[in-house]
Amino acid sequence: MPTTKKEGIPAQAVMDSYAKLVNLEGEQAFIALCVKRLKANTSSVRDIQASIVKAGGNAPTIRKSHVQYFATMQEIYDKQPTAKSEPINAVIKQAQKMQTAVGKAKVSEAIESAKTYSELVANTPTLATTRTKKNATTAPAPFSLETIFTKAVSDINANRGNRPVSDLTTTDLQALKTLAEMLKVIADNTIKATAKK
Repeated sequence: MPTTKKEGIPAQAVMDSYAKLVNLEGEQAFIALCVKRLKANTSSVRDIQASIVKAGGNAPTIRKSHVQYFATMQEIYDKQPTAKSEPINAVIKQAQKMQTAVGKAKVSEAIESAKTYSELVANTPTLATTRTKKNATTAPAPFSLETIFTKAVSDINANRGNRPVSDLTTTDLQALKTLAEMLKVIADNTIKATAKK
């Protein structure tokens, strides 16, 4: 006579603990906790990322790379309540698309401008569209020696700290010689052009 396997008896404590691992409310509660810590300056994005890694970092949905989107996600949950029924992955992607499209500073305005979460999703361009648009609209800056000189002087001053210029050295002597020769020619040309005016 075949024996039937006895069914296990669910334990509430185990069920509750497991539910926190895999259900939407548990993931949303984790995000809310992290955002609260970020706003209170109790933790930084890097601190939370390090905590996720230290804890194993294998949650079904949330990864350390998602932490930078938590504040936007929480704002979506707060201002578009129907988003709470959406899968975490979908809200992570929505937060990423919004931050890429409008920047962190304008996320609140974009979230508030939509009447529903569906409208918010529909109004947000895809990452590919945003990146293509940004690449197309970013015209290269016109060539300007003045800009190059100003940036070089600024960079040198920023990196030398409190040391005087007379203490600075380089390991690339050939590049320094080439630059010095170019600067001498530019200086001579500038002096000649100024004298003609």
